[in-house]
Amino acid sequence: MNNFKKNIYRTVEDTETPLPTYTAFSMSNSSDDLTPGDACTNQSGLDITRYHSGELPDPIVGDIIFNDINGLFPFNGNAEFWKFDSDGVGMSAMKISTIGVVIQIDVCA
Repeated sequence: MNNFKKNIYRTVEDTETPLPTYTAFSMSNSSDDLTPGDACTNQSGLDITRYHSGELPDPIVGDIIFNDINGLFPFNGNAEFWKFDSDGVGMSAMKISTIGVVIQIDVCA
């Protein structure tokens, strides 16, 4: 009887797949606002850089917001509204879910 074990694993060359990079934008650093109007009024500075998964310069509904450029850490928006500078439109407020998905966007008046 043969007591040798057959190697059931195969060796695959190490390949590096680059991580995707996402689009940077500036938004407010804190929020406890449950309406877009409150976010537009209460939030002053756009002092933090976040990243979104969309192809446009600004996030749109359905995009995912990340804390990092590689998209490893989704941003917990706590289902609140966050102020950001929308390219060509001015200030806007977006509602971001707890898993980083943009739910709603409103232009600040």
